[in-house]
Amino acid sequence: DALVTCGSALKLKHAATSFALNSQPIAYASGSGQQSVTAIANNGGETDTYWIVHGAHDETCERGRGFAHGAKIRLQHANTR
Repeated sequence: DALVTCGSALKLKHAATSFALNSQPIAYASGSGQQSVTAIANNGGETDTYWIVHGAHDETCERGRGFAHGAKIRLQHANTR
């Protein structure tokens, strides 16, 4: 089985609808200051649906290192990081 590795770019798609996890560079003026994350219909051409895999907070993550099944990871939106 192929492992997800630190630094990999991936898309997350809903199994039943094929909608992809998406983020747009729209920062709200108030509140937490974080971005909006939604699911969108994915025709394969969207670049806002790529996410970069990182290790859990406070964990060193060497690029290319594989994660074991069940490992905690962080996802960072590729276009707005």
